[in-house]
Amino acid sequence: MLTTYALDVYAARKLNMQPKANAGGIHNLVVTSGDKSLEMFKNIVAVANDVDVRGNIRTPSVLISQMMIGGE
Repeated sequence: MLTTYALDVYAARKLNMQPKANAGGIHNLVVTSGDKSLEMFKNIVAVANDVDVRGNIRTPSVLISQMMIGGE
């Protein structure tokens, strides 16, 4: 279950939310994939044209029709 977002000040203001004190960027985010990563790519419905070029991570929004997220 997604419980929070890693938001910089700009994104937090646009979403009317609070930033998460990551002004220097996201450095400790680890994303691991299980055996179903190919299934996730097959479920991509759309890719937006909203790349934010101001930071180090440059990827557009991706709409996935079905995906299970787990973690601690």
